Amino acid sequence: ADDYVTKPFSAVELAARVRAALRRSQSYPIDGTFCCGEMVIDFARQRVTVAGKEVELTATEYRLVTYLARNGGRVLTPDQILEKVWGEAYVGEVNLLQVNMARLRRKLGDDPRNPRFILTRSGIGYLMATEE
Repeated sequence: ADDYVTKPFSAVELAARVRAALRRSQSYPIDGTFCCGEMVIDFARQRVTVAGKEVELTATEYRLVTYLARNGGRVLTPDQILEKVWGEAYVGEVNLLQVNMARLRRKLGDDPRNPRFILTRSGIGYLMATEE
C-alpha cells in the first residue's frame, strides 16, 4: 500500500486515488531497446540515437518518445499522452503537445510531411512506427 484515505471521504476522491495507484503500478521494463529504422531507444541508458548519433533530449521529450515507443504501433490520443507525460492537470492542453511533438520530431530528424518514426492519425492522435 502506498496511500490511504481517511474518513469521511467521497467516492470521487477514492476513485481518483485508485486511478493514481493503478497508474503508478504500471511498470515498464527499464532495460532493453526499441528500434524503429535508424532510431534506437536504449531504456537502460536513457539514450536515443538516430543513425548512430545521440540525440540530446530534455527530460520531457525523453518521457514523450519512450511513452510512444512503449506503445509502439498503438494510436494514442492527445489526452492519453498529456496525462501520462505531463500529468492530469494538463489534459486538454493540445497545443502544448503539438509544440513539443514538433520539437521532438525536429530533433529526431523526422520530416512531418513524410514521418519515419512518429506518425499522426489526423483527428485521432499519434503513434510510434514499428518495424514489421
